[in-house]
Amino acid sequence: MLVYREYLRLYIFDRIQIFTYDARDHEILAELAVDEPLYRRIDLLAPPHGQWNLAWALLGPCRYYRRLAQSHALKTNQMSGSWAAMWATFLTRRPLILRMGYMLSRRFALNHQPVRAMLARLIEWVGVRAASYVVVTSQAAYRDLLPAVGARGLWLLPSYVDVVLFRAKTTYDFDAP
Repeated sequence: MLVYREYLRLYIFDRIQIFTYDARDHEILAELAVDEPLYRRIDLLAPPHGQWNLAWALLGPCRYYRRLAQSHALKTNQMSGSWAAMWATFLTRRPLILRMGYMLSRRFALNHQPVRAMLARLIEWVGVRAASYVVVTSQAAYRDLLPAVGARGLWLLPSYVDVVLFRAKTTYDFDAP
């Protein structure tokens, strides 16, 4: 959320919409907005109640079609759950920026989950083809996707870290649990 707050502060975006799978995210955003009014410029596109899954990935973009169609672009934050953005891109014809930190299919393969690895590979394949741009946060994912995407459509952008809030440890307690 800090990176979105910074985008709003700098007027890189005047509003941001976040498609979420949990209706309770409204409460979290409201708490953030108490201390930081910029968060009031974030619109949550959430299910009507509770948590949803694949059904919301299909129904949510239909429910919020008009609002999504007004967006300049759609962006994912990870492969898991990205099918909602892919579906919304198909419905609205808005450009898709597919962002992932790592290859989900590789993680499942390393964890000896071949069926999940196959499904993740399929989602990655569809996502890469649907995307106008692909953004990865690791050099390994960049190397994996470069042949399929090409240098013009692939961006390596490390994850945002607030270095004031998170600092490297200078000492380590190896006896700590």
